[in-house]
Amino acid sequence: MKIWEPVLIGDLRLENRLIMLATHLGYCGEDGKVTDKLVRFYEERARYRPALIVVGGCYTEHLGKSSPTMIGISRDEHIEGLKLLVDSIHSFSLPVAAQLYHAGRYAHSLVLEQQAVSASAVKCRLTRETPRALSLDEIQETITNFSIAAQRAKKAGFDAVEILGSAGYIINQFLAKATNQRTDEYGGDFESRSRFPLEVVSSVRKAVGPKFPILYRMSGEDFVPDGLTLADNQQLAPRLVEAGVNCLDVTGGWHETRVPQITM
Repeated sequence: MKIWEPVLIGDLRLENRLIMLATHLGYCGEDGKVTDKLVRFYEERARYRPALIVVGGCYTEHLGKSSPTMIGISRDEHIEGLKLLVDSIHSFSLPVAAQLYHAGRYAHSLVLEQQAVSASAVKCRLTRETPRALSLDEIQETITNFSIAAQRAKKAGFDAVEILGSAGYIINQFLAKATNQRTDEYGGDFESRSRFPLEVVSSVRKAVGPKFPILYRMSGEDFVPDGLTLADNQQLAPRLVEAGVNCLDVTGGWHETRVPQITM
């Protein structure tokens, strides 16, 4: 049974294929800085020795923050606390990855103190708010912020990064017809809607170098009207690998999916 066999993610060797996925805990201060409570949480899980712990979500910029007490990786001031967390997990001889997170329209104006952003101005059923569409310049800034956040993760000592491209967050919002009604080069057919995630991956790969492991969390199927299908993601997956992804972490559904989910 392959679940117990070692696996390589880039140059990172995992002892088996059991990974602790990112869990949005809300254990940080409102400035996004690591707290003792967060460190203790991960120390307790590290004692059970998963092959890899994924820490997150770590918001890459203020507009990507969906909770006041999420983990921040949007400023250089976050690096010191993240390094303490990484060192703590490393003390158990375990590797650790940072999940790079941007909520897009899942962020609420009460948290952001401004309007949320997305691919298009499509009302969100969860927040009951309508985001504004990112301009072309803002799209480039968002991509750059992913890559700078990846560099911060590397400086903090993380062994890998995971790009969150599933569950209806901003990358998924660009991919799905349901939330992408753009008429420029980032909208329209699936090729154009794939541009944003592929540019994020390429930018992160350039930022961290050719050897640093990159995971990508993707949906097998979105399970929302006009969301991505299995066929769409089968088309996207090899292109993500070509752009620089070492490992695809496949889940299913959005937070607004109307059927029960098993998230893996």
